[in-house]
Amino acid sequence: MNKVQRIISASLFIIIIAVFSLINAKELLLNQEPDGRFIGLNQLETIRDDAVSLWSLMPRLTGQKSIYGSTEYEHVINLGDGYYALADPSASTQAGKAGALEGMALANQLDIPFLFVLVPPKQEASDQSYEEINDYALEKYNEFSSWLLDNDIPSLLMRDIFMESAEDYKSFFYKTDHHENTKAAFLIYQSISDYIDKNTSFDINESLLDINSYRIVHYEDIFLGSAGRLSGVLYTGLDDYELILPDFDTSVELITKSQGIDISGTFEDTLVYYDNLDGYSYDYYAYYSYLNEDYDITKLINHNNPDGPKIIIIRDSTAVPVSCFLIMQCSEIELISLRYVDDNSSIPEYIIQENPDMIIYCFGSGFLGDEGAMCFN
Repeated sequence: MNKVQRIISASLFIIIIAVFSLINAKELLLNQEPDGRFIGLNQLETIRDDAVSLWSLMPRLTGQKSIYGSTEYEHVINLGDGYYALADPSASTQAGKAGALEGMALANQLDIPFLFVLVPPKQEASDQSYEEINDYALEKYNEFSSWLLDNDIPSLLMRDIFMESAEDYKSFFYKTDHHENTKAAFLIYQSISDYIDKNTSFDINESLLDINSYRIVHYEDIFLGSAGRLSGVLYTGLDDYELILPDFDTSVELITKSQGIDISGTFEDTLVYYDNLDGYSYDYYAYYSYLNEDYDITKLINHNNPDGPKIIIIRDSTAVPVSCFLIMQCSEIELISLRYVDDNSSIPEYIIQENPDMIIYCFGSGFLGDEGAMCFN
């Protein structure tokens, strides 16, 4: 940052402090309920969010290409084409390798297919780089992809599939978030279904792979992703969001025993949470319009397809919308997020008792160095 930018940033910072001092005074001292209680005491969270939003105007006006978070995992980088990403400061993929080998060994023990679905980061080699920031996202993906191939581990490398499509690569991602978007999730669902059709004895309903069997509801400027929430909406702007809904009869049940959740109904009634689409927020998250939250173990049951495959998915959040589409081809899907399991070592025995027809690992590159997310032991 040059001298002029530093002067502008300092001036803006002083102005922001002054503005929010006045806002705080007004909210806390002037606004009252009829009983005399100060309204402002319940609005501090809104004031905080507004402060983050206004602060984000500084790096926008001064042309900053990166924003440093409180930890390395919160550095936001401008990729130079309207897309923003979280830098990945760790190059390690050891946990991913150990987890993949554990999962495949368990599938071999059960004599069932195993598949590793690797979801790529939005970063590309052509993106603007930053010498002062360590970002290993693309390097990790490429290194782990090569390892999967070299070790003959059945896999879907979604970067290749995205790039082979007729679409622009970055169009499969949100501008302000680290996840793939629903269009990409639907393509991942189609790719997994194609793999099941070619490599198992189960039949896939081709009509349910056709996007024309679904309706798409478009929400404009509704989604503030992880990069946007860390750096502020005036820096990154907002994403649009597309909700993909089956346009055919569905009957789905969702069970999360640890949370006391058991919901049955249509796809829309059971798997879609419209509260997350009320507007953008620094707290709730449009990405979780499907499934609402990450839990330890969640079971999805398709009552319209009792003869379909029963699949265990060990996963991170990239599998959230994917699993909601994939359940249309399955009898059951059991989603296991090892990050939220009390004792990872208990999961192999649990999977054996569940007696699945297939085990899938679905991860982005971000967790490939995280033993708690990837490994049983």
